[in-house]
Amino acid sequence: MMIFKDSKGREWTIEVNGWTLKRAREYLKWDPLQLLEGGELQDKFRSDPVMVGDLLWAFCLEQATERKLGEREFATSVGIDRLDEAIGKVLEELVSFSPSPRGREIRGRMLKAIEAASEKVAAKALEQIESGAIERAVDSALATLGASSGSASASPASTGGG
Repeated sequence: MMIFKDSKGREWTIEVNGWTLKRAREYLKWDPLQLLEGGELQDKFRSDPVMVGDLLWAFCLEQATERKLGEREFATSVGIDRLDEAIGKVLEELVSFSPSPRGREIRGRMLKAIEAASEKVAAKALEQIESGAIERAVDSALATLGASSGSASASPASTGGG
């Protein structure tokens, strides 16, 4: 079970169990356990605040109903500053939902490996941006395009001939 706070200081509990997972699958039309497989779905989840909000809503629906909060009020209270924390906690909670200790261990290790790889990619991307390597590559590609298209498309009139 994990707890996160919204921007109004309210605590929300996310507990992954058979019932909450079933309800989340029905609401989302996809299986939250697939997030542990990495790949495109997890990349999208980590970068799409609406998708994260929908998943949180699916797991917190009963609590919101008890508090007489609608989806809109819930979504607006889960500010962008709270999403990164919630993402990590949701993934950890999903890892813990396995009938076998070995399954939990495997899921946990997979998640850590995916997160480590993601961090390496992000660090490398920032390094490339900050070093100017991307800008130099674009300039080089444009220069190559300009040189090759300039010689191939020059008309007799533009080159002084004709």
